[in-house]
Amino acid sequence: MNYFFFLDHPDKDLKSSVEICNYEPISNFYNKPQDKKNIYIFYIESGSWKNEIIEEIDYGDRKIIEKNDLPNFLKNKNIFISLSSRKIKSNHSPIIDNSLDSTPAWRSNIKIFNNNSSCSYQGELPSSLLNKKLSLVSCSPFLQLDNDNFQNYFYLVNMYKEPIIEKFSVDILDSNKNILKQLTCYTNTINCHDLTFLKEFNYKNKMFVFRSQSYGGIPIYFSKSSDNSQMSLEHTHPPTEYLFSGNRMFFQKRKKSHWFE
Repeated sequence: MNYFFFLDHPDKDLKSSVEICNYEPISNFYNKPQDKKNIYIFYIESGSWKNEIIEEIDYGDRKIIEKNDLPNFLKNKNIFISLSSRKIKSNHSPIIDNSLDSTPAWRSNIKIFNNNSSCSYQGELPSSLLNKKLSLVSCSPFLQLDNDNFQNYFYLVNMYKEPIIEKFSVDILDSNKNILKQLTCYTNTINCHDLTFLKEFNYKNKMFVFRSQSYGGIPIYFSKSSDNSQMSLEHTHPPTEYLFSGNRMFFQKRKKSHWFE
């Protein structure tokens, strides 16, 4: 299964949505049943995973789910969404299987918007990552630091099979490995941090590295104008995605070991 998520933002003028599609990207590369599926949301409550069915969706259909449309008791929770043909008990933890594995990846449209503007990206969190305690090295040029009218935010989407909310640190480094700041993040959380403080550094090449050896996740960078009329979302790929062929894991290990030294 793949999991999707809402990018909640502290600015209450901004809303979040996920567009779920019950059809594979390319049918020639997908050999699993093409059938109706249930849209499930997963969240943690009182130290346990819980889930709810939003609705059933026919094969070939799509559905836009806005965070504000969820019941009130869910609006302040970190919500993860998935599709499944199974009937899942309400206290069942997130499923780890290959039912949504496809080429290219089975994704959703993850969006931040208001009445005047919007931005989105095609993303997913594969369930295969849920049972791995990942590390993080994300090299980000996706920041608008030269214009005081723009604000920048860092999202780190972490989902882990155990229903724990555990604190961990993410270091922000310059290209010389100097630690500029430590961010506090949490597991099973859509973490969001304001990066305004980075404008204080007189740093010519504007490249920052976000690093964590404790836990990882999906790093996403959000920039917006102060009046919310312009905005953008970008994410960085894991190091293995920088290579088309060859020993991709060797390259990833070398890159991570460089930044973890």
